[in-house]
Amino acid sequence: MIGEHLREVRKSLHLTQDKMATGIVNRSFYSRVEGGCNSITADALLKLLYAHEISAVDFLQEFGDSEPRMEGYQKKISLAYLNGDVEELQYIQSKLKMRNKKIDQLVKLLIAKLKGNIDGIQYKQLSWDSLKKRELDEESLWLIYYVMDFYKFADLQGLIEAILNKSNFKYVDNRKKQLMAQIAVKYLRICFEKDQLNYGIQKTINFLKRLPDSVELGIYKFEAVYYNHLLHYRNKEAEKIAKILNN
Repeated sequence: MIGEHLREVRKSLHLTQDKMATGIVNRSFYSRVEGGCNSITADALLKLLYAHEISAVDFLQEFGDSEPRMEGYQKKISLAYLNGDVEELQYIQSKLKMRNKKIDQLVKLLIAKLKGNIDGIQYKQLSWDSLKKRELDEESLWLIYYVMDFYKFADLQGLIEAILNKSNFKYVDNRKKQLMAQIAVKYLRICFEKDQLNYGIQKTINFLKRLPDSVELGIYKFEAVYYNHLLHYRNKEAEKIAKILNN
């Protein structure tokens, strides 16, 4: 885990392995540390951090648990995908292979999409398996958010309907509410992009409007108003809200 975290910090500083290691440890040794093949002494680690003005306290805060939290991997996957970083996704995939089969499958799918070749990749099972659960957990919602793009529209309607039917704000924490809201907003965007103004749009808008009033969820309620104006051809009002959202 130390090596993996060193790699992340180095990349965030836009340093090569050679520049990171210079004057402290041998570059090939440092490379093996990043790859998890060699351990590093506390003394050498602190010298590396000090040389690059990295807070040792901040660096070591990541290690409260023996296993990296899956939420951390979710953030890394999301960022790598948004940046179109296939190499980073492949690296994450190598770390997850034996740890979480579903997320490993998702990463394969995202890599295939970035490479422009999703033929033969199975994606429906990822989301439908998640929906079989009585309650949708955080990981399932996150998976569904990314799988949505690959569905034919008719299938996507059924997927969203199933999610909305499972929503119960009373027993859901803020993180799950945010993920449900992101799924709903993404569905509305897809509907308008594909000019599929179906009966489910108003239901989805109403779902977003019913979200609890909070700072974290305010943006999604605002987007519900935007799409509601579009749905009822109030384009001037929609444009005003679009400007505010863009700002």
